[in-house]
Amino acid sequence: LEERIKTLLKKEKHSSEQLNEVSKELKEEKRRHQALVTDYESENSKLRGLLALERSERQLEKLRLELRIELAEQIATDLADKNLDLKSKLSAITSSQDGLTHSATLLVHATPAHENN
Repeated sequence: LEERIKTLLKKEKHSSEQLNEVSKELKEEKRRHQALVTDYESENSKLRGLLALERSERQLEKLRLELRIELAEQIATDLADKNLDLKSKLSAITSSQDGLTHSATLLVHATPAHENN
């Protein structure tokens, strides 16, 4: 019976040592796994940051284009307004010239011929 107990104790000790070895391996594997998870999360965070930056850059470019379009439209409106104003002034000048020409013609015809020379 003693021999049997000794044998069982040796087996238990051997099993316990094996269990400790497996436990150490599992802990090491868990540590490696956690390191991989941490690396993955870090890379994922960097990629999300880059993606957010890219989106922001696209939004900024879109806003720049919208501002350029708005500015071009404002310039076109201002030029059209100035063009109308200039046409109006030209028309007034032409009208004035026509009136002066007509007045001069009437004056020439109203003045006796010897006064024209």
